[in-house]
Amino acid sequence: DERMGVLLAKLQVSHAGKEGMKVKTSQVLSKIKTKLVDIIWTDGYISETSFKKTLQDHHKIVQDLSGKFAVKRTTNVEQIQKVSQEKRLKRETAMNDEIR
Repeated sequence: DERMGVLLAKLQVSHAGKEGMKVKTSQVLSKIKTKLVDIIWTDGYISETSFKKTLQDHHKIVQDLSGKFAVKRTTNVEQIQKVSQEKRLKRETAMNDEIR
């Protein structure tokens, strides 16, 4: 139980660190996007319509990936909890068998 608790705590700390990194990365990407928009529109590399379509497509891809990562993270946490529960039940069963 204690070891599983430690593993779960490590997973939660890792998750929190990754969330913080995502926020920082998102902020940097937002700044880069803003600068690119300014450069592209100012210099007229592509039309505004084409550019907006590209940004919308990119946004959809990012949202899809974020959703997949969230599902995977949830699945991993559930798996760890399931394994922890199974081990706890095995220990309890073994202790009950020893008592009898």
